[in-house]
Amino acid sequence: MTVPVVAVEGVSKRFGAVQALRDVSVAFNVGEITALIGENGAGKSTLMRVLEGEHRPDSGRVLVDGQPVQLSSPRAAHGSGIRVIHQEPEIIPELTVAENIFIGDIKARGAIFLDRADLERRSLDLLRTFGVVDVLSPGQRCHGLSPALRQLIEIMRALRPGARLLAFDEPTSSLTEDEAQRLFRVIRRLKADGVAVIYISHRLREIIELADRCVVMRDGSRVADEPIAALDEQRMVRLMVGRPVSDLFNRKVRALGPVRLALEGVTTRRVDGISFEVRAGEIVGLGGLVAAGIGLVPEDRKQEALLLMQAVRDNVSLVVPDKVSRYGFFSRRRERALVVRHVAELRVKTPSIEQAVGKLSGGNQQKVVFARWQARGPAVLILDEPTRGIDVGAKAEIYRLIESLADQGLAILLISSEMPELLGLADRILVMQSGSISGELPWQEASEEAVLALAMRSDKKAIERRVS
Repeated sequence: MTVPVVAVEGVSKRFGAVQALRDVSVAFNVGEITALIGENGAGKSTLMRVLEGEHRPDSGRVLVDGQPVQLSSPRAAHGSGIRVIHQEPEIIPELTVAENIFIGDIKARGAIFLDRADLERRSLDLLRTFGVVDVLSPGQRCHGLSPALRQLIEIMRALRPGARLLAFDEPTSSLTEDEAQRLFRVIRRLKADGVAVIYISHRLREIIELADRCVVMRDGSRVADEPIAALDEQRMVRLMVGRPVSDLFNRKVRALGPVRLALEGVTTRRVDGISFEVRAGEIVGLGGLVAAGIGLVPEDRKQEALLLMQAVRDNVSLVVPDKVSRYGFFSRRRERALVVRHVAELRVKTPSIEQAVGKLSGGNQQKVVFARWQARGPAVLILDEPTRGIDVGAKAEIYRLIESLADQGLAILLISSEMPELLGLADRILVMQSGSISGELPWQEASEEAVLALAMRSDKKAIERRVS
C-alpha cells in the first residue's frame, strides 16, 4: 500500500470552550485531489493551520511519508513540502512577476547586482511549464494584476522549493469562469506531476468536476471520506448540514405591489434592447448582467462593499447619516441603537458592533452589507452573487433574509450564476444570452434544462454582434 504524502491521525484542537477539531484522521496521497468541505466552523481552516504549522494539535500527530513530524512553524511546514494557497494571495505589488516567484532565492551577479538573466530564465521555465506565458511575463510588475494571476504567481512560488502537498482555500471565489478553468488546468497538471492537492470550496459543482475524493467535516469531526463518484450535490449538503438542499428554500406566493424598477430598451456596448420590470415584493432572477444602482449588494463584498478595518457599527451606518443625526448633529446614541437593532434582526454573529468587519466570517460579512441596506430601507435591492464564497449553512440564512425582504415589499433583482439559487428564490427568471434577454420563465416552468436552453439559444442579432 502506498504511504500517504501527508496524514493526520487523531488530531484534536481546542480554543477555550470551542472544540475546533475532534479526533480527526485523514490521509493525502500522491497525485490525488482531495476536496475538503464543510460549513464555516466545521474545522477546515483549523486543520489547514495545523498542517501549515500555525497551530500545534492538543493531541494526535502529523505524518510526512509515514514519519511523525513536528510542524512548529510555517517554515517547518514549508520545509516538509506543505504549502497553503489562501484566498488573498500574498503578492508584493511593487515587485515583478519573477521577483515575486523567486523571492528569497534570487541569485546575485557580483557583490551587489541581481542576476536578471538567470531570474528571467527560471521564471520563463515555470511560466511555460504551467501554460501561462501568454498572460504573464517575468518583468511584469504585479501591481494591478487580477486575483487569478496573483494566485498563479503564488502557486509557482509554492512549487519552486518542491511542494509535495498544496492546499487551495476557496481559490475561485473571485475568479471568472475562464480564469477558474485555467486554474483547474494548473491543478490537474500538479496532480499529474505527483503533487497531493487539497481543494477547499463551497462550490460543490467545482468539486464534482475536479476532485478524486471528498472529505466532509462537521462540528470539528470528519463525518465522511468517500470517492467523488459516490457523491452528488444533494448528498454533500446532507453530510455537511444534516438536511437536503431543498430545505434551504421556502417557496411561497407573494402578493405583488407596484413596479419599483423598470428598464425600457436599454442598449450599451454590452447589452441590446433590455426591457423588464421588477415589482414590490417580487424576486426577479437574472444571469450574466453586472448591474449597478439603487441598493446594491455587490459580488465582491471585500473590495466593493465593506470597510474591512472598520467596525460593524461604521459599516452598517455608512449610508444612513440622516438616521443617526439629530438637528443636523451626529448622535452616537442613535447610531448605536440603529446598528444594534439591525445586527440583532439579521443575527450577525459578532462579539460586538465594535468588532472589525474583516475578522468576521464570510457569511456574517455579507449580513453586515444586508444590514446596511435594511437600515436605509430602499425600494429596490440589487443582489449580485449574494452568496459567493459562503458556506451552505450561511447560504440558508441569506436565503431566508432575501425572502423576508421580499415579504416586506422590496423589489429584488437577483443576479446569480448558481442555478439552484435562481430556481429556489426567483419568482421569475430572465435569461441573458449574448447581451440580450433570450427568454423569461415563471418559477413554475423554470428548470435547469429550460434555463440552459434559453442561455445557449442563438439568434441573428447575437451572431451579427459576435461577427462584428
